Amino acid sequence: MFLRGAVLAGSFGSLLTLAAAAGLSGRLDRMHGAEGVARYPVPRREVIQAIATGFDNLLADSFWLQFLQYNGEKLTEDLATRRYEHLWEGLTLIIGLDPHFRDAYLFGSWVLGDAGDGKRAAELVASGARRHPTDPRYPFQLGFIEFLYRKDLPAAIQAFQHCASLAARRREDHNLWLSATRMAAGLSLRRNQRQTAIAIWRSLYQKSRELGDDRMAQIAERALERLGVNVMDIVKG
Repeated sequence: MFLRGAVLAGSFGSLLTLAAAAGLSGRLDRMHGAEGVARYPVPRREVIQAIATGFDNLLADSFWLQFLQYNGEKLTEDLATRRYEHLWEGLTLIIGLDPHFRDAYLFGSWVLGDAGDGKRAAELVASGARRHPTDPRYPFQLGFIEFLYRKDLPAAIQAFQHCASLAARRREDHNLWLSATRMAAGLSLRRNQRQTAIAIWRSLYQKSRELGDDRMAQIAERALERLGVNVMDIVKG
């Protein structure tokens, strides 16, 4: 969910009081310039954090809604002239207030990537992965950022393989494990790393049989056959 939980009226009133005290109330409303182009004013992080005691999550939600509004309005602008501003500053402000705000890392990285800042998109997801080292969603997202925006296939393969190793530990992450494993195998083949691709598909085939996932086992079997591998040799081995 983009906004976690209900915001009580009293808490929201306190938030506005805090914003006004920091001299921010006018800036939060100036989302458009005179020419009608969406603006994204971001308060200084140190000022917000100085007054955020006890309101960190509430302020993070408020700035997150502002971030979503700005991004949504940018999508209505012409692609050729679309320009983003202060995305990184806005996202680091939100995460500074709430380091466990998963959507700020994951969705925020898509926005950064679409804005042409693949490097910072990768940095954002990597920082989330460091804070949540056992959560496979972060390396999964990092794999796509590296693949789609940075065109770094080795880094993407590494991220997907790391995701698969984490997701394999919990049955509820089975679908994520499958997706990450298939992406790692497919990208390995793109790099002409045939033996790596075979090893990944073999692992997926064996794991799928162990779990009784016949559909995925058949997909892996067909992929191995295209690579010249007889699955009966795997079964016998």
